[in-house]
Amino acid sequence: MRIRQIKPSWWLDKPLRRLNAETREFYIGLWQLADDAGWLAWDVERIAAELYPYAAVSQRERNVATWAERLAAVEPEHPHLVLWTCRHAQVPKMPGHQRITG
Repeated sequence: MRIRQIKPSWWLDKPLRRLNAETREFYIGLWQLADDAGWLAWDVERIAAELYPYAAVSQRERNVATWAERLAAVEPEHPHLVLWTCRHAQVPKMPGHQRITG
């Protein structure tokens, strides 16, 4: 996982404010798994295990799938999460919401 910083503009993202706190926290967790361009391998089991290692397996995997659907649907014309059929995902707004250093 990477260390990421959140820009203050993240709190002002109106579409994100329509989501519950758990989904917004999951969104930030995806930044830690994504590369600097916002891409990551989409593997629900691995993502759930890395972000929620102490939660029950079935619950964490179900949550990851649900939260991903919510993120993908919150603003379809400018998505926060894109799930590709090639088993990868993209977090297109990630660079705008956090600070990449290095």
